[in-house]
Amino acid sequence: MPRFSDFLRLCLSIGWRSFGGPAAQIQLLHEEFVQKHALVTEEQFQTALGFCTLIPGPEAQQLATFLGHSLYGTRGAIAAGLLFIFPGSLCISIWSAAYVLAPSHPATFTILSFLRPFALGLILAAIVRMFLRLPRTASALIWAFLSWGVLAMHLLPFPWILLLAGGSGVLLSKASQERPIPQKIASKLTSSFLIGGVSLTIWMLPVAACVGWLGQEHRLSQISILLSKSALTTFGGAYATLPYLASLAVDQYHWFSHLNMLDGLALGETTPGPLLLVLQFYGFLAAWNTPDPFTPAVAAGLGSLLALWATFAPSFFWILMGAPWATVLIESPRIQSALRTISFAVVGSLACLGSSLSLLEIKRHPSFPWHSAFLVLAVVLWRLWKVLPSLFARRKPNPHQ
Repeated sequence: MPRFSDFLRLCLSIGWRSFGGPAAQIQLLHEEFVQKHALVTEEQFQTALGFCTLIPGPEAQQLATFLGHSLYGTRGAIAAGLLFIFPGSLCISIWSAAYVLAPSHPATFTILSFLRPFALGLILAAIVRMFLRLPRTASALIWAFLSWGVLAMHLLPFPWILLLAGGSGVLLSKASQERPIPQKIASKLTSSFLIGGVSLTIWMLPVAACVGWLGQEHRLSQISILLSKSALTTFGGAYATLPYLASLAVDQYHWFSHLNMLDGLALGETTPGPLLLVLQFYGFLAAWNTPDPFTPAVAAGLGSLLALWATFAPSFFWILMGAPWATVLIESPRIQSALRTISFAVVGSLACLGSSLSLLEIKRHPSFPWHSAFLVLAVVLWRLWKVLPSLFARRKPNPHQ
C-alpha cells in the first residue's frame, strides 16, 4: 500500500494521460494499478471492471473510483474519481471560454474546422467497431435496427428503448442459473440501502435547490433535471446517451444547434478524461445563451458546475452503494442478459447519431466537403486498422461440418 499522497499523485498523472476513449483509459488503469504498481490483483481488477459495466455512467471513471475504494475506502474513491475528471474538466472550461468569447477568431475557426470531421470520424469508427462486436444473431440485428429506426422517426425516447431492451433480455434469460446471494453479502443489505438513501439525497439537493430558487422553467433548472435523468440512462457510454440528449437539448429545449453539439464532441474527443465531460460544455453553452437573471459569465459557470454535478456525482454513489454486491451482480444471468440486449440497442442509437451528424456536416457546406470527407475517412481507417484484416480474411472451412 503506497502512501495516500503517492496515490493522489498517481491518480492525477492518470487523469492527465487519459486520452483515447474508455478502452484506452481502462487499459491505462490496468497498466498502472495491476502491472506497474501491483496495487490490486488481476481478479480484483476484472471484478471491478465487470461491476462498472453493469451501472450507468462513464466506465473508466467509475473503474478508477472503484479501485480507489478498494484501496482506501470512501476517501480513496472520492480522490480517484475526482482526479480522473479534473484535468479534462479544466481543459473543457478553457475551451468553452474560448468558444464563446472568440467564436470568429481565425485560430478558433481553423481548429474547429479540423476537429469537427475528426470527431465525426471517431463516431463512425465507433459505430463500425460496435457493429462488428455484435453477435450474428437475429436478436442483435433486430434490436440494433429497431433502435435506429425508432430514434430516427422520434417514436420513443431513448430511456424507453433501454427499458424495453433490458426487459426483453430479462425475460429471455435463463433464470434457473441464478445463484443464491451469499449470507455475508445479504447481511450488508441494510447498509447499502442506507448509503443509497443518503447518496440520493446529496445528489438531488443542488437540483432541488436550483428548481426551488429559479423555477422549473429556468435554463439552469432544465440543465440540472435533464442531465440528472441522462445520468441514469448512460449504459454503453457517452455515445449511447448523446442521441437522447440531442433530441431534447437541440430540438425540444433549443439550448444550442446541432453544429454546437458536434463542436462539443470535437472538444471532448481531444481532451483527457471521459467523453461525458462534453456535457460540461453543453451546460456552459446553454446557460451562456440564456443567462438571465445572471451575467453570461456567472450563468455559464453555474451551468458548467451543475452539469458536472448531475453527470458525475451518481458515479460515486453507485460505487459506494454497490461495491459489496459487485461479485453477485456480475454473475447474475438475468443482469447479463439484460445488459447484452441493451448493448444491441445502443449500437442502433449510435448509428442514428452518426447518420444525422454526417448529414449535418454535408449540408453545412455549399458544395460537397471533400477535405472533411478525406479527414473523416482517415480517422476511421486509423481507428479501425487493427480490425480491418479480420474483415477481409477468409474463414477456414470447418472439417467437422
